[in-house]
Amino acid sequence: MVANLLEDIVVRALGFSFKSSGLALVLGMAVGLLTCACQPPKSSNPAQAPFSGAPPITAADSKSLVHSDLNEMAQPGDEREAEALRAYDQSHGGIFSQIFGGPSKAHAKNFIDERIKYFLTPEELKAWQVPSLQKQPQNWITESDSETEKKMTEKNAQVIAVNSGMGLWLENVIFGFNHALEIPGRGLVPVESSRIGVMMIGPGYQPSRPFEFKNEGVKVVATQPDYRQRTLVHEARHSDCTGGLSEDDLTIVRKVRSLKEFMERYPNLACGHIHVNCPEGHPLAGIPACDRHPWGAYSVDAIYSEGTLAAMSAGNRAGDHTARVIAEMQVLDSWSRVLVKKEGLLSGRLGQPDMTHVDSIRKHRTND
Repeated sequence: MVANLLEDIVVRALGFSFKSSGLALVLGMAVGLLTCACQPPKSSNPAQAPFSGAPPITAADSKSLVHSDLNEMAQPGDEREAEALRAYDQSHGGIFSQIFGGPSKAHAKNFIDERIKYFLTPEELKAWQVPSLQKQPQNWITESDSETEKKMTEKNAQVIAVNSGMGLWLENVIFGFNHALEIPGRGLVPVESSRIGVMMIGPGYQPSRPFEFKNEGVKVVATQPDYRQRTLVHEARHSDCTGGLSEDDLTIVRKVRSLKEFMERYPNLACGHIHVNCPEGHPLAGIPACDRHPWGAYSVDAIYSEGTLAAMSAGNRAGDHTARVIAEMQVLDSWSRVLVKKEGLLSGRLGQPDMTHVDSIRKHRTND
């Protein structure tokens, strides 16, 4: 029913939005971020350009929008929506609570707070980051990936947000770098945890975006906070090194010589909840915008999107037809990025959500 509704009303959202480009896109974080092309690709057709027609917003405005969206999550809000979210959680075996610690948006905010502590503009991130004292060789991890960038340009991709902290931590543990951050009020802070909690806000974090409607053409629509909050829970999930890494794992990764080989050989995708290329036949085929492991970042944002859609449909926003259709499209988009069976996730057959993280490196790999 949802698919038919979308087919009738929404043709497409203009400008697909991803987390980053090159290796940063694969990781969903900022490995090599400062050297990769993170600006919206240009298009010869203005109607196809990312967020074309939307009012311009500065990086500082985007940062204010992030904090506004976080504040909205902490408010009591419409009790009918809150009850509908609790009902969604109960009818789905408590899955929202298993992931976020409870059946409310306030719990989801706590989930974010545990994993992301600093929301930075690109300029702030550049100012905070202290380059590794160890010389970094020019190799596959520091170079941008031209094939990925080309596909992103073809799809009109744009950066929404990047979990920079996880990227820096992974570089440290894999390659022995010593990245650190000069944090105001704290001084020089070594990046020693996957949950150091730094998110870079990309140009795609906007209060509105254009959608093409079948009967109305292109319209710039102000999106609901829920629409953007899915990005925040998604990026928060990237802070988890679930299951940890071992010296055996690191030995494998240190022998990698290309981005493609990294995606094929990285031993534990749940450490950093790393994305893989979407398969042939997928609208985003060949772009690292999918998850092939259970309970990754896209599964987490899909559950958040489903829960908040259920809430929206029961409260004061129930009559906002456009917002509801866009929210339904958002749910479909999130689940389309999850390559494992949804039924296997929700039934528990693929395991319960493991929301823990491990910073320490084991000596040997353990076999589950």
